[in-house]
Amino acid sequence: MNQALLLNEEAVKQFGFNPGSDKRLTPGGPNSLPVVGTLSNYYFKSLHQKIEPFAIVLASEQAFNWVFIKTTEESMPGVMQFAQQEWRRTNPGHPFEFTFVDRNNDMMYQAERKLSRLSSIFTAIAIYIACLGLFGLASFTVVRRTKEIGMRKILGASVGGIIVILSKEFAQWVVLANFFAWPLAYYFIRRWLEGFAYHINVNILAFLASGMLELIIALLTVSVQTFKAATANPVDALRYE
Repeated sequence: MNQALLLNEEAVKQFGFNPGSDKRLTPGGPNSLPVVGTLSNYYFKSLHQKIEPFAIVLASEQAFNWVFIKTTEESMPGVMQFAQQEWRRTNPGHPFEFTFVDRNNDMMYQAERKLSRLSSIFTAIAIYIACLGLFGLASFTVVRRTKEIGMRKILGASVGGIIVILSKEFAQWVVLANFFAWPLAYYFIRRWLEGFAYHINVNILAFLASGMLELIIALLTVSVQTFKAATANPVDALRYE
């Protein structure tokens, strides 16, 4: 029985030799086998783990436990029936069992998918509650400064200028909140990414983009009240008690 080995790049790196130079390894049997080639590293486990060295045994005649079949969803029933018939014909003493590679890969990241869904839900709830609070605060501010707004309009202030004055206070608090939130977010994101053997670096642009989005949402939330106050009749504002 002619046998040989294929090593992945990580195995070649750890053994410290190049294939094709009459190197031989003993993969658990009594005989040593020649290394005839290498494979590019690929992920066969979760990204939480580093790529490990492995070897594939090439044999002209060898029993096998697994067969990988690439198919499409449309041809799945026919392929499964054919595979089952061939397995029973060639391996009558072993039961036919199968699994799907994509489902196995999906199971590796179920925790991340659940975390993503929960984060999306709680983020939406937090944004909704924050917008309600901003809307109520904007209404209270407009009522409290009704006479001031009327005086500014009588003295020649434009609608846009009044909207900027009323919105600036809320924008300052949003910006200040981001400076407190960014370090905490960076810490927790960094800790989460460290759970992966290979991961990206946290980019400051992501925080800047999130801060701009928060500012836009906040200004849109208070814009209804600020625009209403800026376009109101100044005479009615001066009569307001």
